[in-house]
Amino acid sequence: GALDFDPQWILVDIANAFSSFAKMTKTENEVINLNSLLNNICDLFKQEPNTNIQFVSRHTRPLVFLDRNQLVSAFNNIIKNAVQASKEDEVVEIHVDLEEFGSKYRIKISDNGIGIKEENRAKIFEPNFTTKNSGTGLGMAITKKVIDNAGGNIYFDTKLDVGTNFYIELPIYTEEKVQWCLVSGVWCLVSGVWCLGSGVWSLVCGVWNVLHNDSFIIPFMFFFIF
Repeated sequence: GALDFDPQWILVDIANAFSSFAKMTKTENEVINLNSLLNNICDLFKQEPNTNIQFVSRHTRPLVFLDRNQLVSAFNNIIKNAVQASKEDEVVEIHVDLEEFGSKYRIKISDNGIGIKEENRAKIFEPNFTTKNSGTGLGMAITKKVIDNAGGNIYFDTKLDVGTNFYIELPIYTEEKVQWCLVSGVWCLVSGVWCLGSGVWSLVCGVWNVLHNDSFIIPFMFFFIF
């Protein structure tokens, strides 16, 4: 069930990986529906032979505000590793589950692969670490960088000859929060204009009072201030 790699593409993969790593600081965030994005990614991997991948979401419209290309790259790296970690002559079983977890969405990606050896677990997210002959060693390092930059978390648990679970937590994006910020901004703008107008009127009243020694205008000045 593992993905096959043509040696002629190894250098291309390495070049692409280094290019992606170099572009990590350039983000173009947008509102993303995780259901749509993960469905599309899973559909692509369903085309792999002997691969059964299922996506289940417990949220109708999970939105995040992140860089789409970087997020796709992160999920692709994890799922591709899950496919490559399959046992020989066994159907690859991958389950992708999405749920709300506090202020974040948590995506769990589970496989029935060979698991991660004890001595390799602390190195999974280190650059240049790989257990594959054709690996670049940057895939999981890029994935962690993407999630960290997004204000999220990534971690895993694993058991030899049973499989591995990767967990990705991403901050929830709510339209209500954005609308509230917009309303608050408009209110602050209106308040600022009102304060400016009151200040100008107070200044005019003060000048008039000094020039004409008219004490009757002072109450009006305080009325407009408060």
